[in-house]
Amino acid sequence: MKYKKTLPYKLKLTAAIGLPLLLGACQEKQEPEQHDIIIELNGGNVKDLDRTFDKYNIDEIKKLDHDKTVRYIYLTPIKSWGGWTSDDMHALCQKALQPRMAASPKVRGRGDFRTDPGVMAAIPTDSLWCVQQGWTFNKSR
Repeated sequence: MKYKKTLPYKLKLTAAIGLPLLLGACQEKQEPEQHDIIIELNGGNVKDLDRTFDKYNIDEIKKLDHDKTVRYIYLTPIKSWGGWTSDDMHALCQKALQPRMAASPKVRGRGDFRTDPGVMAAIPTDSLWCVQQGWTFNKSR
């Protein structure tokens, strides 16, 4: 004698529809939503600029580099940078911007340095480097 077990129609239908949906949901991995970080560089206030560079030091930039939710870190100049000399801008590039750019491939330049005319022309290597990173100079003038 053979035994044959039959399943009710509703149970067959539920298993046929639900099992693929359940397995499909388990296999899908959600990527974390990414966002950009904008670090504002205020050239009109040197104390504010120093606080910004203290807050976003090289170690902090490296931590943000390892964060999977951070897509890019933008260094963005705000307000006027009038009164800054060529030597000041050279020191800014060499001591503050370049080390942060080297710390992470996520760091990018964005925005416009509104300096006095001719300030960056005195140091062409720094001005070319800044333009390659994504900054502009006196674009709005």
